[in-house]
Amino acid sequence: MTQASHLALAVLEKVGAAEAPIGIGVAALLTDSRAAHINFRDAVRNKHEADAQNAMIDAAVKRAQAELLDPDHTAPSWSDEGGTHARGSASHEALHLDLLQFYLQLLTR
Repeated sequence: MTQASHLALAVLEKVGAAEAPIGIGVAALLTDSRAAHINFRDAVRNKHEADAQNAMIDAAVKRAQAELLDPDHTAPSWSDEGGTHARGSASHEALHLDLLQFYLQLLTR
């Protein structure tokens, strides 16, 4: 099991969520996770703590579910996950791992 998969399981356990329901694909989960993360950032910026918490949990759960559904990242949608990061541009693997670590850290506060 990969480090990302261990983090994904920890995220789901922390919030009491299950793995992705049958019929939901990696692409949909990653799209939903990105949208929820944007909502999280907006809520933090606007100081809406409850909305920020809910959006962060949604983003974390969807990303964790995507990881457990496709731990080897064989789905083409993973290639859309690279991008900018606080430390510069990052591969999808690095960005994904950092996001899972970030979410778990927030969930354990």
